[in-house]
Amino acid sequence: MLEGCARRHGANGAISAGLRGHVTLQIAVLGSIYLLNYAVVYTLVGASARRALATRLAAVTMVSRVSGGAMVVIGAVRLIRRMVAR
Repeated sequence: MLEGCARRHGANGAISAGLRGHVTLQIAVLGSIYLLNYAVVYTLVGASARRALATRLAAVTMVSRVSGGAMVVIGAVRLIRRMVAR
């Protein structure tokens, strides 16, 4: 499989525009790119939130209460939908 992929690359190792490849390989590459983007973005979001909330204790309390309330509401909606579906 790798030999076939290597033959399709140009002299500089770049993938040609007409390259098709195996679907499994394409999904694996796409998933890897998604996971890398997800990790970078949420690491930056977490670091920014930590920096922004480090000195504001009232904001930390408010964010905790809002996120906890949102989780309770989401859980209740899912429970109600599950009970109605039966």
